[in-house]
Amino acid sequence: MTPRQCQVAELVAAGLANKEIARCLGLSVPTIRNYIEQIMRRLGFQTRTQLGVWIATHGRSPTDEPGRWERGA
Repeated sequence: MTPRQCQVAELVAAGLANKEIARCLGLSVPTIRNYIEQIMRRLGFQTRTQLGVWIATHGRSPTDEPGRWERGA
């Protein structure tokens, strides 16, 4: 995932609504919605809860290597 997709995914996992994520990142709500759709499609998830659980399980830090967040990594 791109760095921005990772940011959005982390905020979704933290329980923020699309409007809150948009405000945090200085983006529009439709842009956030698009990011979330891309993330969910890429990882094969249907719900935000699945995304949150997956992020909690896999963790992430700024030093993680690129591609770490690909499904199956």
